[in-house]
Amino acid sequence: MEVKKRTRVKKGRPRPASPPATSTPAPMSLALEFHALPIPTMNQGAAHKGESALDTAAEPLATEEDQTAGPGDKAPEKLFEFLELPPELRNAIYALVVEDHPIVIAQNHRRRVKITCGLIRVNKMIHDEIRSYATLEAPVIRAQVIDFCFGHVITYLNRLGETQLKQLEHGTDVQRSTTQTIKIKLVFTTSGPNCQELDRWLNRFDVSAKRAANVRFEYEATEFKGDFLEINASRTDVDFCLDWRFMYSPTRSREKAMKIESAFNRLGETMHT
Repeated sequence: MEVKKRTRVKKGRPRPASPPATSTPAPMSLALEFHALPIPTMNQGAAHKGESALDTAAEPLATEEDQTAGPGDKAPEKLFEFLELPPELRNAIYALVVEDHPIVIAQNHRRRVKITCGLIRVNKMIHDEIRSYATLEAPVIRAQVIDFCFGHVITYLNRLGETQLKQLEHGTDVQRSTTQTIKIKLVFTTSGPNCQELDRWLNRFDVSAKRAANVRFEYEATEFKGDFLEINASRTDVDFCLDWRFMYSPTRSREKAMKIESAFNRLGETMHT
């Protein structure tokens, strides 16, 4: 007898759904629960092992408001705090600047002194404070004079205020044994010295009313550059300019002319040959 297999069909019961593929993203609720889990810090993990660890807190996760904040919503950058220091501390810093960087009278008439320091370029207020401090407190101010052209040095002296001028002539502190000194480096070229500019410079010391007539100046000379004939010609021209002053000038300007000559003598080059 042939047996017929019966298949029962269960009606009204739906077939179970297949599991989601691995590429299918997890529901949003699961993702939020995953991110909400606490993040352990380094010291918590090391505490179980008995080891020392850097005690730093975990960085907080960025909130939705932080992620949607635009450039205009950022906190403003904090300004440079150097000017918030007391004036006494700023002056102490300026003293170190003056000690480590030479103060040079600029040949450009638009500038007074030149300081090769990065701090002076921060802003205008710091620039003015350093320049004023250097003019008052620097023990030595330097200048370079080419072929007796003292024009930029005269301009610098004429622009000094009364306080700065008194510091140059007498010093601001009565306990200080020395006043400021302007050291002038004399440089000569093969073009020859400018005797008229030398006269203009030396004449200032014969008139007591001239500004900075009592300032202390020191001179140093450099080697002449050129061949033997050019060097001798330059020496002759300088010798002529100074000899005239030695014979006919008043006492004060004659003393200054002798200081200029001594600068060359210290280099072993005698002006009178």
